[in-house]
Amino acid sequence: ARLLFDELGFIIDEDQYRDALMLVDLFHYFIRHQEYKRLQPKSSPKEDPAGWLRFAGKAVLEKIHEKNRQWSWDYFKERRDDRIRYIELFKKKKREERLDATEAEDLDKLERKLSYEDLRFWRSLARNQLRKENVGVKKAPQKQSWGQWMWGQKPPEDKQEDTEMSEEQRKELYAAIDWDEKK
Repeated sequence: ARLLFDELGFIIDEDQYRDALMLVDLFHYFIRHQEYKRLQPKSSPKEDPAGWLRFAGKAVLEKIHEKNRQWSWDYFKERRDDRIRYIELFKKKKREERLDATEAEDLDKLERKLSYEDLRFWRSLARNQLRKENVGVKKAPQKQSWGQWMWGQKPPEDKQEDTEMSEEQRKELYAAIDWDEKK
């Protein structure tokens, strides 16, 4: 069964709305607290005010250093290398080739290191490359109807579609979208 909805509505009262906002706020607090937990001093602010001041300074400086590091050439090189390696390993996995121990370990490390958005984007790049190489998802064999089976007929074979665009089609497309390839 398949259900398609144009809209889906919920009715919540004020208490439910307040509780939902409080839950989101607590998640935000928890995430922020976990981020700086390792820098936090063990003593209370009354016992060691200088330690807490150092903690605040370290937290701010660490955030600044991380932002600055993301704009360094070394970081760009590291990201490029990670992207190339991940796409290579993901394509190998999708082709159902055997990954040796170091490759499997590299893939696991990269999947732990990288963000969800990076993984999603790089996987889409790898799938596009596989599609260009014609190594995409295996097509399921066409099923034979009982009538064809009964009379001994083979299912009709699909012919490969020509996915290349002719020069005339390309010009027509460019005209439709007002594109000039010389610009």
